Amino acid sequence: MKNKLFLFLILLFFSLLGSKTKAGNFEKNFSNSRINLHLVLDRQVIDTVKKASKALKNSKTKALIPPPLTTAGSSCKLATDSLVRVFITASGGSGDAIEWFSNQTSNTILHTGSIYGPNVSETTTFYVQSHAGSDVSIRVPVVASVYDSPPPVTLISFPSNDELCEGLPISFSAVGGGR
Repeated sequence: MKNKLFLFLILLFFSLLGSKTKAGNFEKNFSNSRINLHLVLDRQVIDTVKKASKALKNSKTKALIPPPLTTAGSSCKLATDSLVRVFITASGGSGDAIEWFSNQTSNTILHTGSIYGPNVSETTTFYVQSHAGSDVSIRVPVVASVYDSPPPVTLISFPSNDELCEGLPISFSAVGGGR
């Protein structure tokens, strides 16, 4: 009975020590907005005949940094304008670079910086990501909205003279505007 228990404990000991997890590459200044972490998982098998261990699996996973916080923008366009400038913003963690793209999968960076002011003719969605060292966040959409300005409104008052007397009725009418 003692031999079986001893053999069971040895098998349990080697099965627990045969698998280990290591975490490293923590930045010295810990930030709640970003954890830069590499996780390495090694699976060790001990060969009882040759008294050596072999690594079966070694995989690395890189943690993503949080996506930037964004603010959409909007602007009104006159009928005579073909383009209008719309300002959109994004902010990431301290020291993160902010990169702007035309779509979710593009490799071409349109702009680097927290404020982007593209000239657009219609409502357009841009994508932004945070970049710190070799780590990047997921891309998030930011909408630059364009609204058509309504035609001007002219307000007419009657009587049209500059003097108004107490008790005298005044009429107003509006011309223009609307759709």
